[in-house]
Amino acid sequence: MNNTLSSISSALIVAPYQLNIWFGIFLWVTGNLGSIGEYARFYAYFDNYIEIVFTAICPPVAVIVLTYLLIRSVRNVIQRQIISGNNAQVATVAYRSNLEQMDSRLTSMLILQSMIVIITYIPFAAELVYTNVTQN
Repeated sequence: MNNTLSSISSALIVAPYQLNIWFGIFLWVTGNLGSIGEYARFYAYFDNYIEIVFTAICPPVAVIVLTYLLIRSVRNVIQRQIISGNNAQVATVAYRSNLEQMDSRLTSMLILQSMIVIITYIPFAAELVYTNVTQN
C-alpha cells in the first residue's frame, strides 16, 4: 500500500510539469508566433479557474463527502454490532445506549469539524476568486 501511495504522490508531483511540457509542444507544433500570445492568455485564464476549483472548492467538498461516508460507515458498524448482540437481551439495552451515545458524539464531532473547515475556507476562496477574476 505504501508503494501505491508513493507512486500516486510522485504522479501528482509530476503532472503539472508534464502538462506544461505538452502545452509547450502544442505551442511549438502550431508554429503561429502571432497566436502564441492568445494561447498564453487562454492558458493563464484556464490556470486561474483551475486553481480556484482545486484550491478553494475541492477541499471543503472532499471534507463534506468524507464526513458523510465516515458517519454512514460508523452507523453500519454499530448496526451490525447491535444486531449481533441481540442474542443476549439483558445486556443489549445498555450496550445499545452506549453505542448510540458514541455514535451521537462522533456524528456531532464530524459535523462540527466540517462546519469549521467550510467557515475557514470561505474567506480564502472569496479572496482567491476575487484575485483571479480581477486580474488583467
